[in-house]
Amino acid sequence: MPVLIIAIASILLIPFPVFAPSHPEYVGFEKPLKQMAQGIEPENVMCNKELVLMIKLNRKAACMQNDTAIILEQRGWGMISLICCNNMHTQAIVEPIQTSKIMSQECSGNARCITGTVTQVIDGDTIKVDGQSIRFALASAPELNEFEGDESRELINTLCPVGSTATVDEDDEQTQGIYGIIVGVINCNGVNLNEELVDSGFGYLATGFCDSSEFSTQLWAQKHGCSGSESQVTVQQIQNCDPSYPDFCIPSSLPDLDCGDIPQKRFTVLQPDPHRFDGDKDGTGCES
Repeated sequence: MPVLIIAIASILLIPFPVFAPSHPEYVGFEKPLKQMAQGIEPENVMCNKELVLMIKLNRKAACMQNDTAIILEQRGWGMISLICCNNMHTQAIVEPIQTSKIMSQECSGNARCITGTVTQVIDGDTIKVDGQSIRFALASAPELNEFEGDESRELINTLCPVGSTATVDEDDEQTQGIYGIIVGVINCNGVNLNEELVDSGFGYLATGFCDSSEFSTQLWAQKHGCSGSESQVTVQQIQNCDPSYPDFCIPSSLPDLDCGDIPQKRFTVLQPDPHRFDGDKDGTGCES
């Protein structure tokens, strides 16, 4: 019986690449905070491909785009995890933000394209630009009185503080807005705020609007749950999972890992086993 209990507990701690039950629209690994709720330490949280792990000062984990992680670290929001991204962490400390990395995104479609000054960050998915309320298209965050509501607003406020210049690409399919609020994608300081909110795990994709948004075919929306278009991507394409570890997903892009770097134990290993988890080559990794 003790062995069975330990086995069940071990399974529950594995961050399988499945839809998060609380938000079934989240594709790939469980949201970072949900992984932590399952007992996984912040340093061992797994992020999808092309995202890097960040640890906030309050020990909460988030997954961010590379350049955004560097910006957030320089602004004191958190630290890039040394376990996954030691070289990037060093770069973030000693190098200023390179403006060549920050590319502006022109508006698409035929709706309004508005550039102005951020005058208020209302919450995690709504800001004001020149006094006009702008609601994030497809990306949603908890209300301020809900769990992690303050965290999502803090993220957006760090990336796009009051006084920043922002460009709003109004959603062609939602030009009627919501109670007079413009709905669109917001690019601020070179960052797509909609994308970063859902990537971080502090927000989620509102899949109920996938059929009524011009942005549903963009990669960031596709990888978090919008589907049914020619540009649809699969979970396997997003994560680029290493085939040597079929029981769960370790992205091929990760640096060399040791058993102590991951929470999983006694899992199937196929050759060539690039991380050398199966030292005795018996087909089972991290046995001790």
